[in-house]
Amino acid sequence: MVTQQYWSGGAYHLGAHQAVKFSARPCDLRLSREPEKGSPDYLRKDLESAAREGLCMRFLVQFQSDPEKTPIENASKAWSESDAPFVTVGRLVLPPQTVDAGATSACDAMAFTPWHSLPAHKPMGHINRARRYVYRASQEARHAVPMPAPAHE
Repeated sequence: MVTQQYWSGGAYHLGAHQAVKFSARPCDLRLSREPEKGSPDYLRKDLESAAREGLCMRFLVQFQSDPEKTPIENASKAWSESDAPFVTVGRLVLPPQTVDAGATSACDAMAFTPWHSLPAHKPMGHINRARRYVYRASQEARHAVPMPAPAHE
């Protein structure tokens, strides 16, 4: 899990007039791991192992460059790096640590939503509008406690 690149599905606001997509990838692109697949929770075990070593991910953004080549409303169209090059804006560095497997129940009782943000950074596009209902339904099904609403909502 820590050797993969991750992407946002849809676009997000970056201020009033700019759309971006996010990505995160390992700081060291040569990083290689081969988790032992002997149990159904092998990914969790591999993540715990990686956390003991420490983790580093680069946080990148792609700026919308053209409504046709980098659309907001068509999340199925990938934004190519030639049309919207990635720009590294930060690094997420997690020092070596032990992940408490018992803490997962506490996480299951919490709710995350991309709309818990400043209005200048809210999700954009139809796919994100649909996700808002899915997140809410998941939260209700798990009886999760929502994060407090930002003061500006």
